[in-house]
Amino acid sequence: MADKVTIAANVKCGALAVWTPNGMAGAAISAGDNLCKNADGTMGLLDANAVDPANKFVGVALNSAALGQPVAYATSDTQFTPGYPVAVGEVVIVSGTPGKSCPAADAVSGWFVTVLGVGIGGNKINLLPVAAGSANG
Repeated sequence: MADKVTIAANVKCGALAVWTPNGMAGAAISAGDNLCKNADGTMGLLDANAVDPANKFVGVALNSAALGQPVAYATSDTQFTPGYPVAVGEVVIVSGTPGKSCPAADAVSGWFVTVLGVGIGGNKINLLPVAAGSANG
């Protein structure tokens, strides 16, 4: 399989989403990118291959932002529309491609696995991130 292809215009929060409106982009970010918090406090692209802090989930970008621009991000949401197709019951994780998501079946040895959520129908996920705590062996 491959990374999910996100259509930024289709990324949306549900009515009960938990989100933060005031991140600052430390890199170019697209809506739907998975984010980490860089050592300088800016938002970076989360990467399952990286080391702390670049492998620690902070949220999913709700808007696109250039370097130094504001970015809002969701931390949890029972009705999150990630902007890509997702089947009911499909487990979605952070990819080894910075900022991207992929099916759990794509996990590779050495990745710091973070489950983003599970498909609930209508191309939505229950965004409730859970990190493995150590690299996938």
